[in-house]
Amino acid sequence: MDLKVPFTEDNVGMTDVEGNPLFKLLGTEDSQAGKDIIRFVRGAAVDGFRDQAGYKLGDIVHSTPAVVGPPDGYFIDPSYIQFRRNHRDRERMVYVGANDGMLHAFYVDTPHGGVEAWGFIPNNLLGKLKDLTSTEYNSCHKYFVDLSPKVADVFVDLDGSGKQWRTLLIGGEREGGKAYFALDVTDPSPDQSTPIWEFSDSRLGESWSFPAVERIRFNGEDTWLAFAGNGFRNEDGKAYLFAIDLESGENFADMPFDLGPLSPSTQNMLANPIAVDINGDDYADSVFAGDLEGRVWRLNITDQKGDPRTFDPLDPASWQPEEVFQTRSGGGDHQPISLPVGLSFYCSGPTDQTCQNLMIYFGTGRFLTTEDKTDESPQAFYAIKDEFIGVTRAELKDRTSSEMCEEVPDPYGIKGWYVDLTEPGERVSSPPLVLGGLVFFLTFIPDDDPCNAGGTTYLYYREFDTGCVPDTTVFGEDPDPEGEGRPVGKILIGPGFAPEIVFCALTQDLLIQTSDTKIHSIRVTLPRGGIENYAWREVFH
Repeated sequence: MDLKVPFTEDNVGMTDVEGNPLFKLLGTEDSQAGKDIIRFVRGAAVDGFRDQAGYKLGDIVHSTPAVVGPPDGYFIDPSYIQFRRNHRDRERMVYVGANDGMLHAFYVDTPHGGVEAWGFIPNNLLGKLKDLTSTEYNSCHKYFVDLSPKVADVFVDLDGSGKQWRTLLIGGEREGGKAYFALDVTDPSPDQSTPIWEFSDSRLGESWSFPAVERIRFNGEDTWLAFAGNGFRNEDGKAYLFAIDLESGENFADMPFDLGPLSPSTQNMLANPIAVDINGDDYADSVFAGDLEGRVWRLNITDQKGDPRTFDPLDPASWQPEEVFQTRSGGGDHQPISLPVGLSFYCSGPTDQTCQNLMIYFGTGRFLTTEDKTDESPQAFYAIKDEFIGVTRAELKDRTSSEMCEEVPDPYGIKGWYVDLTEPGERVSSPPLVLGGLVFFLTFIPDDDPCNAGGTTYLYYREFDTGCVPDTTVFGEDPDPEGEGRPVGKILIGPGFAPEIVFCALTQDLLIQTSDTKIHSIRVTLPRGGIENYAWREVFH
C-alpha cells in the first residue's frame, strides 16, 4: 500500500499492484457503476441510491477525535528535539474515523478551522462502500472506520533513506473491518500525508483494539511496535496478542501470541493492551491485557528478575505471556474482561526504596453486543499485586462495602482486593483511574426504558492500595442517599452510559460524559493532596 490515489471518477480505471481496476475493487463490473459509487461517497445525489438528505459526513460512533498539532513528546534525544523545532509551526488537525468509510482530517485553526482537509479510505473497505448506497441502509446500519485513531511520534525508516522521526497515525475499524492502517501525517497537508501500510491477519479478526505504541531495544537498535489484541470473527475464536512493526506493517518476530480459546463455541477477544515503562528509561518493559475468558496476561519485554532488576532487553524469541489472574468463570458467574487494565506503582514494604512493583486494576463485564444488554452475571472490580502472580480470588480481600475494612488496614499485608457489584446486570464500563491515593471506576446498569438513555451509571472509589472506602467522602456532601455516616464508596451519576473518567488538574474536577449528552463535572478532594501539573501542553481551545 505505497500508492495514494485520489478517489475521483477520473481514476475509476486505475489498477492496484495486482492489476485490479478501482471499479472492481468497489465491487462493480463496469466503470460507470464505479463512478456512481464514487460520486455518492463524495456527497452527490445519485438516482437509485439512498437519499443522504444533504449530509456529507458519515456518523461517528466509537471513534474519539484526536487533536494533533506540533510534536509534543518528551524523548531525551537531540534528534527528537530538532524534530520538534522543525515542526513547531505544524498546523493543528482533528483526525476521526467515520462510518462513511473514511478517516477524516479537519483543520482546527482559522482561517479555515472546521474545513475538511482530506479523507482516507482504507483498501480493505473499498468493496464495502456500495453498502452505503442501499436504500435499505437506514434500517441496517454498517460500521466502517469506527476505531479511535492513535497518533504517535516514532523513529523509523519508511522509504529506505534511513531512520528519522515521523508522526504516524494508526487507524482501525472495530466492527467495520479486519485491518489496521498507518498514515504518515508528519506534514498533514493533503498533498503530503501518505499511506504507509495496511495490516491484516486471519488471526486478527475485526480491529477492535486501540493499539499501544511503544519503543523497545532489538538487536541493539530502537524498534517501534504497536501492540494490539484480536477482535471478533477471527479464524479460530482464540485470543491473540499482536506486535506490529511500525516500519514494515508486518508481524514482529513471528508473533502473535496464541492465548487460547474461550470455549469451542464462543469467540475470545483481547482487550486493549497497556504497556508500562517501569524504570523510566523510555523503553517499554511489560504489556498487560485481559480477555473475555476473564484472564489477565502479562508479557515481559525486559528482564525483571534479580535484585536489583537490570531491565535488560529480552530476546523476542523468549517472550512468553504469563497468566496473572483468572476471574470467576463457568455457570452463571462468567466475568469477562473487555476494558483496558489500569496500573499503579506500590511499595512492597516500609523499607522498599524503589517501589517498582505494579498494582493491576481491572473490572469485569461487557457491553459490546445486543446480547450483552440482558446479561445479569455477577461482575466485580479487582486489584492484584503483580508480585503475587497466580493468586486466587479467595486470597484477596473483600472490599465490597464500607464495613469490610479493619480500622487500620495494612497495605503491605494483602495480595489484592475486590469489590463485587451487587445490582443485577451491573458491569464495569470504564478503565480505572488511579489518582491521589484513590482508584475510581464507573459501572453501568442497562435497562429498557427509552427515556433513561439505556441505563444508569455509578461512580465508585476506593483507596488504591487497601481497597477500603475512605473515612471521609471525597465529594463533599455525598449525593448518594445511602451515604449516611461513613461514605459508601460510590455515587450516582445518573442516566446514560459513560465510557471514561477524565481528571482536570486545573479545577480538581472529575469529568464524565454520559450518552444522554450530559457532561458531569464533580469536584473531588483527594486524600493524599491535590494533583498539580508539572508540565503541560495545549490540546484544544
